[in-house]
Amino acid sequence: MKWSLREPKYGDMIRVKVRELYHYGIYASDDEIIEFGPPPVSIIRKDDEIEVCVTDWQGFLAGGFMECADLSIKERFDRKSPDETVKAARERIGEKGYNILHNNCEHFVNECMFGRKESSQEDSVRSFFRNMPLIDVYIAPVPYRHNGGEISPAERAVQIEKVSNPDVRENMVSDWNLLTYGIDRSLGFNMNKVAPLRDENGIWVSDKCYFSLSHTKGVVAVAVSKAACGIDIEPLDRKVDPVIERKILTDTEREEYDKLPEDKKEGYLKRIWTRKESIFKSTYSKSFRPDQTESALDSCVTNKVEVNGEEFIVSVNTATPKKIRYYFPSSGKIVKE
Repeated sequence: MKWSLREPKYGDMIRVKVRELYHYGIYASDDEIIEFGPPPVSIIRKDDEIEVCVTDWQGFLAGGFMECADLSIKERFDRKSPDETVKAARERIGEKGYNILHNNCEHFVNECMFGRKESSQEDSVRSFFRNMPLIDVYIAPVPYRHNGGEISPAERAVQIEKVSNPDVRENMVSDWNLLTYGIDRSLGFNMNKVAPLRDENGIWVSDKCYFSLSHTKGVVAVAVSKAACGIDIEPLDRKVDPVIERKILTDTEREEYDKLPEDKKEGYLKRIWTRKESIFKSTYSKSFRPDQTESALDSCVTNKVEVNGEEFIVSVNTATPKKIRYYFPSSGKIVKE
């Protein structure tokens, strides 16, 4: 199969390039292009929100160039007729079950035209997601479940089950489910592939990627990256005991703190604490000395986020601080740093 910039014909397979990947559809007319989900150009949708739909040529191209499939002699022999191709595509309008690796727009058009579920760019998709120089941050309300909520590996499930406090146990279940979702979406791995293990410090790690977990009142947060990372999240309305400053501030930070007006000191401590926690977590070590940890690192980014109407402060430490993406799976929202 070759591709050319020509006028499409009824029943053609067409595609448009979106960043490093291609988005596919079946052409019936300029006003009827049938595709599995819209091109991923501006909004991140949850997989269960993506469905086979109809758009016009402008909606499909989203500013790109349409390429049409020029079939080989064998492919012309193997394909369904244009009427059968369009009929097969129309019959699937409204169908869901999208998965970028295993059931994407290219799988869809090949099934409609050839009756075979194939994707020539599956390896490209995997490589694209695994090699992105980004850190993805996922934030969700508690409880959070993904694909039935099963905890894997079994050792992690046992560890969580032994936690006596039900609130803490629910937080741990939710952040692991969010991690499972994030690793799958960002890197194309399932948890069996990641195969996390507890290191000598009791910290869960993997040789396939880096991740960091944090949970607090009603919210869990996860960072997923190809480089070391750390994350911490805290409610913005949580009261902070002023005596904590003696335990967490360096000499330089204490000088800054002392110069602040009283109504600014609590916010300063919250910001410093989340930053130090995220910096510490990115080291994957056991010993934490906040009073010896400088928080003013360029690699650390602090933001306010809103979840279910409540505000939280979240700090992320990463090798690529200018390339953070924040996902909110429960709403489908994405924010780029």
